[in-house]
Amino acid sequence: MSQRPDEIHLFEAFGVAVEYAVACADSLDVRPLADELIAEAAGDYAPAVARGPATWSRRIARHVIGIETSSPATEAAPVAEAFAESVGELNRLAEQRGARLVPGGMHPWMAPADEAVLWDRGDARLPAAVDRAFGARRHPWSNAHGATLSLPFAGDHEFARLLGAIRLVLPLVPALAASSPFRERRRRDSQSLRLRALQHRTPGLPGAGSLVPQFAASRAELEAETLAPIYEALAPVDPDGMLRHPSIDSRAAVAIGGVIQLRASDVQECPQADLAVAIAAMGATRALVEERRLDGARQQAWDTGRLESLLDETIDHGDQALLSDRDFLDAFGYPERGRCRARELWQHLFETDVAGQAGADAAGPVFELFIRRGNLANRLADAVARRSAGRIDGNDGDTLRDVYRDLADCLRDNRLFDDAPAPGSTESALLLPY
Repeated sequence: MSQRPDEIHLFEAFGVAVEYAVACADSLDVRPLADELIAEAAGDYAPAVARGPATWSRRIARHVIGIETSSPATEAAPVAEAFAESVGELNRLAEQRGARLVPGGMHPWMAPADEAVLWDRGDARLPAAVDRAFGARRHPWSNAHGATLSLPFAGDHEFARLLGAIRLVLPLVPALAASSPFRERRRRDSQSLRLRALQHRTPGLPGAGSLVPQFAASRAELEAETLAPIYEALAPVDPDGMLRHPSIDSRAAVAIGGVIQLRASDVQECPQADLAVAIAAMGATRALVEERRLDGARQQAWDTGRLESLLDETIDHGDQALLSDRDFLDAFGYPERGRCRARELWQHLFETDVAGQAGADAAGPVFELFIRRGNLANRLADAVARRSAGRIDGNDGDTLRDVYRDLADCLRDNRLFDDAPAPGSTESALLLPY
């Protein structure tokens, strides 16, 4: 969602953007064709082209294409429908070139140093500036597919309320939306390797490595305390100022214009799942903004390092992350004493803060699958392990390719990925014991 006028108040509208890899229809190896797909619709190598309520847009690497809301949206269902239609249209154009779209937070075997082709058509100054400053043929720039939720605010009071709430919600998002457990054919230690890569996106800049933003009471304070030091550090490698924009901040929540972008979600298997994640995140954030359990001053006072530690847990362990910070659980009204798994906390939030949100009923199947089988990272890892008798370390690349073909089919058909165990099995159906 682009910058919007200040008259849009909290939760009156939202924006969503998702990113997909363009890959060979057979091998699923990445193909640098996003520029051709956009040019087919735009008539030239434009950075973006509007297709009604959805806009197709370029990214740094030519094998990645974005779909985003063309204007602020008020309902989730039309967005999911428009995104599914864009996926269908893009897939039809890709098929003419022997390619297809692939979802997920990262391409599971792409080696960016060898395979990344940077955008070099039309105005290519931005990709060139990124490459000069940071080296763009790396995972955080050339192989990281996120789903961004943009939430508008009007004025500094609403900005502070929204930022304070989003900082608390951030650690919960990977538990629900991690989908990148594989990198360069290997199962790694995190469920969201995309977020781990994001920590290394801008080495050497102030705040690099941090994903949770510091609290700021106003946009002027944010500019002075967060952005100005980044821009100053960039100046020697960015003499033309191409990177002098808030989006260069690698944190998982960034204020741009009149919105705060929540960038902690990996792309899911299909638009209906991405919109369900957005609905859940909005519901949890709104409950905090409305101070249903914790007043705004105490939200804004939360220590950033403490939130980073919680986020580290969910990045690595996803819905199975063990949450034992009682103040954090109390902020979301979790009724049981002691600790809980992140999946249990989300189940509580589905029943309280998310239920009743516009679109929550339609998102019910996504939430039910999450409670039953976990997040997409879990389901992908389970599918690869089951089909390859546990060999998920790169020795069985054919299985990894087969699973991601099924994932691409889910995107094509706008359906959920549920590679369930055989009937009667309890595998992955229950939460792990403490």
